[in-house]
Amino acid sequence: MARRKRKIDRELGKLADTSIIVIASEDDKAVKQYFELFESTRVQFNVLNTDDGKSSPQAVLERIDKYKAENQIGEGDEFWIVTDVDHWATPGHVKNLIEVLRKSKQKGVSVAISNPCFDLWLLLHFADLPASQTRKCDDIGALIRDTVGYYNKLRIYELPFSMDLVERAIARSRAADPDGKILEINGTHVYRILEEMAKAEIISLS
Repeated sequence: MARRKRKIDRELGKLADTSIIVIASEDDKAVKQYFELFESTRVQFNVLNTDDGKSSPQAVLERIDKYKAENQIGEGDEFWIVTDVDHWATPGHVKNLIEVLRKSKQKGVSVAISNPCFDLWLLLHFADLPASQTRKCDDIGALIRDTVGYYNKLRIYELPFSMDLVERAIARSRAADPDGKILEINGTHVYRILEEMAKAEIISLS
C-alpha cells in the first residue's frame, strides 16, 4: 500500500510539526473564504470543497471520512463539521442532523453549529448577538449590511476583519453560547475552532 501523504503547504513556511484543522461544511463559499484569511506556521486550515452540490450533514461527514482514509493524520490534527440550522433543523431534516452529530462524536469529529447560519459568526465580529431571535439567514445578512455598510456572501474577504475583531467575535459567541439549545436559540459554535489559537497568538490575518 502506498504511503498516505500529509497535505501541508510548504510554500507558506509551515513547520514540520504543523497541525492541520480539516473543516467540512455545507457552505462552499463563505466558510472557505473566511478560514483562508488566517496565516500561521503552527496550524493550517484545510476547508474541504462541497462535491457535486452534496451539502447534507451526512455528505459533509463522509467528506471527512474520505479525507482521513486518503491522508496521513497527525497527532494534533482536528476535524470539524461547520453546519447551519436554517435548513437542516427543519422537521423533515432534524433527525438526520442529530444522527450525524451522534456519528461525529463517535468518530472524534467536532461540530460547530450556527443558528441560523454561518453569517451570524461573521456578524459577531462587528456587533452583538441580535436581541430578537431569527430563523432567517437573510436577516443576519441585512444586519451585517446595516452595521458595516455592505455585505456580499460571495466576497466576505472584503469585510474589514482584524484579529481584534476575531477576538471580539469569540468573546461574544462564548458569552451567548446556547450549547444544548443551539437548534432552538440563535448562536454559533464557530468560535470554538479559533479560541485556543487566538489566545495563544498562533494565528494572524493575512
